[in-house]
Amino acid sequence: MPYEFKRLPSTICPACGHELKQLPGRVMHCEYCEFKADRDLVPIQWALKRMVSLHEPRAHS
Repeated sequence: MPYEFKRLPSTICPACGHELKQLPGRVMHCEYCEFKADRDLVPIQWALKRMVSLHEPRAHS
């Protein structure tokens, strides 16, 4: 099974791609789309997003 190590960002919003601002208590917030999560959970959101995209059917040209 192929494997690719990839760092997942904790300062980029997984919902819209804008920069996240850190609030007190290690909470990351996107002022653009209002996404909010603990800094340690943001990379998990990226991982879930990538997993979903791997399972979406691809359009054939």
